[in-house]
Amino acid sequence: MEYRRFLSWFKHLVSSNVLLYKIWFHSVRKWRGDYVRLPTKNDDFYFDGYPRSGNTFFAALFSKVYLNKSFASHLHVISGLKIALILKLPIFVMVRRPEDAIISNLYRKVVGNDVSPDRDLFEMLLVSYYNYYLFVKKNIRKINVIRFETSIENEVLLTKKIAEELGFEVQLDDSLTEMLSDYKEMMQKKEAQKESHASSLPNENRARFKTEYLNKVLNSPSYSMAETIYNELISYDLLSE
Repeated sequence: MEYRRFLSWFKHLVSSNVLLYKIWFHSVRKWRGDYVRLPTKNDDFYFDGYPRSGNTFFAALFSKVYLNKSFASHLHVISGLKIALILKLPIFVMVRRPEDAIISNLYRKVVGNDVSPDRDLFEMLLVSYYNYYLFVKKNIRKINVIRFETSIENEVLLTKKIAEELGFEVQLDDSLTEMLSDYKEMMQKKEAQKESHASSLPNENRARFKTEYLNKVLNSPSYSMAETIYNELISYDLLSE
């Protein structure tokens, strides 16, 4: 569809141009009620990633562990990274396997917004994934990469590693592990109250959706470049250092 291609191009233009994005953010995004904000010079760091890459879980965890520390998150756009770079903030970016991030994002769009899951939509999401992480790669010396697949099973190690990078103090392992257990239980209850497309928890509907559309995503023309950029970035995983 020509309209969808134009929309994809326009979204990329706005999301990657700091001035245009700030105009859009202050006129549209911040009124949605999701409590996101732009990075500021008073922040201690910036945390982001492509949508559905563990952003909600880890952003909430960092807020709980890094007491009295300030950071913006959940912008999911290149402009957010650019602003953080301009402000010279430490940056941490989550990266998740493209098929998993794309399928989860696709499910949210299809079920939540009643969008048709056609090939053009697969391509649009894959290209946006690639463009976002291509920018990360080009600025890899100034951006810390966190691999979702390793960090989700090593939350304590990740929180300690980030604290070391930033000079934060965190609690000892035993108390941090206990805090993490309580936090996971709280997050599960919170996410369970959401509709299936908005929740980050596994569910039968999401599993069926993945089974139905996974091969279509894997066979999309732009999947290979999304997979390539993922494989290149995970070599910089903060937990592998």
